[in-house]
Amino acid sequence: MIRDIACHITAAVVAGDRAARYGLALGIRRKELWRYLKKSMSLALCYSGFGIRRTVGEARRAGEAGFLCCAYDVITDWRNFDKKGLVAFESILKERVLQCDVKELAMYLYETERIHKLREDGLTRGAVALRCVLRIMECETEWERLWPDLDEVGKLCQIVDDVLDYEDDCARGEINCLKSSRIREHLTVLITTFDPSQTRTLFGGRSSVLTVVIERARVKAIGMLASLERNGGNDRGPATYSCDYEETPQAFV
Repeated sequence: MIRDIACHITAAVVAGDRAARYGLALGIRRKELWRYLKKSMSLALCYSGFGIRRTVGEARRAGEAGFLCCAYDVITDWRNFDKKGLVAFESILKERVLQCDVKELAMYLYETERIHKLREDGLTRGAVALRCVLRIMECETEWERLWPDLDEVGKLCQIVDDVLDYEDDCARGEINCLKSSRIREHLTVLITTFDPSQTRTLFGGRSSVLTVVIERARVKAIGMLASLERNGGNDRGPATYSCDYEETPQAFV
């Protein structure tokens, strides 16, 4: 327990440090600063749950991954793929990431998203992002041995993110799998696959910020699915129904 807490704190501190260090390069405005820092540190806390060894080094790498994923969001969702943001992100990758394959994956995802070629209602983002995170944390091989399909786990994590960020994504016109006609399917997969007992088993048999966030998303998904049923079963898109649940914080991306 103490080791887990230490790893979470270390990951958050590293992510906050990197976010502060590169905020100017990413063009973070004063009004965006709190959202930017919070997102970077929140992602790091979640990614700490992917740790296999639970060492300080692994926790620091989770912090690096949290910051880099936040930076990716800044240049895509916040800056709408502008050239200045891309140049800054490439420079950060060159400085912070040693693995060439991670850089290649990140730029592949960037270009695929930029030209609107994401597949499976955008869920492939989660598969690519999870591989990047695990490679940065140097534990991809271990998880591939433990999980039947690492890419499917990544897609499930993306559904978690889309459920939690649904309102914000709709308001900002960003990609979200719940905007598709397959909304029922996505919600049902999350609810059934991330049953609390299965979630703990899937992520190493221990509680973490990651498993807590997943359970919050599952509870919210149950409410969203029930709301669809109350509205007569019409899959008219998430913007047309209300959900009776407590607002939850952003999670993965």
